[in-house]
Amino acid sequence: MTLTLTLLALFPLQVFAQRGCPEGYYEQNSPGLNSCIPIPEGEQSPPPGPKWVKTWGAIAVQAGGGAIGVSKNQLTKSKAKKEALELCREDGVTGCKIVLAYNHQCAAIAGIAKPVKGELSYRGYARGPDLEGTGRDALLSCESSNPGKSCEVFYSACTTPILQR
Repeated sequence: MTLTLTLLALFPLQVFAQRGCPEGYYEQNSPGLNSCIPIPEGEQSPPPGPKWVKTWGAIAVQAGGGAIGVSKNQLTKSKAKKEALELCREDGVTGCKIVLAYNHQCAAIAGIAKPVKGELSYRGYARGPDLEGTGRDALLSCESSNPGKSCEVFYSACTTPILQR
């Protein structure tokens, strides 16, 4: 008995009493106010919703030649570049290089409207938020590189975002 009393004195007992709150609630004691509050459930984030994934495009051209390869709507920059280079190199073409890569934009290529065989000419490349402005910028680039020549846009496209659910 003495041992039991000694142990009880060394290890105080704590007693908790519930004062009548229903299951799923806890008691909130404030000076002059006692009330039952729902026990909060773990914080839950809303389920993930759909999101738009921006895509990439690229343009590859043959140095000093006429071959062109274009890609669009690729999920990564490296995939867009790889596809453009592969398309430029079709039929054994060599010397292709990337001249433009773009993400969530439009791109355009302009060239001389009536090229003369054997005459050196330069293309104009541009990227931007819309087809109209991008085409205009490509034309300006082409015409400034080829003074006195009339240019036309022969390629324009925009990357399209993908809805990921």
